Amino acid sequence: MSYLKSTIVPFSQTNTRACLVCGLIKTHEQFGTDGCDNCPFLEMIQDDEKIGVCTSPSYEGCVALMDPQKSWVGKWKGWVGKKPGCYALIVNGELPEDIVQELQERDINYIPLNQNN
Repeated sequence: MSYLKSTIVPFSQTNTRACLVCGLIKTHEQFGTDGCDNCPFLEMIQDDEKIGVCTSPSYEGCVALMDPQKSWVGKWKGWVGKKPGCYALIVNGELPEDIVQELQERDINYIPLNQNN
């Protein structure tokens, strides 16, 4: 009888980052190629500096959200309008003040994810 051995790799060792606005988890390369699926206004595509200040490698928890409209977790966390993906529950860090001001000018409500919301 053979058994499949699974290896669990902690997210802290997978080179992933979480968006500081929505919590979406991707690799640096994925943010560089596609930006943030929920926050295109952050304009991270092919901008390493923007990825560095708009995402964080330090986050806690991970929720896989497959169907945001039907998921009770999606409803509980207020993620109903978000794209399917993996999301951090807490993202350590905050956006720079100039980006926060830019979001306010665009009437985009930014609530830091560095605490339980």
